[in-house]
Amino acid sequence: MNFIPHSVSEEKQIREMDAPQLLEYATELNTLLESDTAPVGTSELLALARIQYKHITGVPLTLTTLQKVV
Repeated sequence: MNFIPHSVSEEKQIREMDAPQLLEYATELNTLLESDTAPVGTSELLALARIQYKHITGVPLTLTTLQKVV
């Protein structure tokens, strides 16, 4: 999945994703942040994805979990 960060429609997409999609998306955002090439707002989108994941599953999506997925 490729997304262009920072759009209101993307925030809506995040809210509509299921847990596996959120995990994949959050992993992509985390990788982007670690590479220091992330556009402004990427960390906010990652935070929203992590919150939505916890809302759906009841399990926090930690950065350690994201690093293990890669």
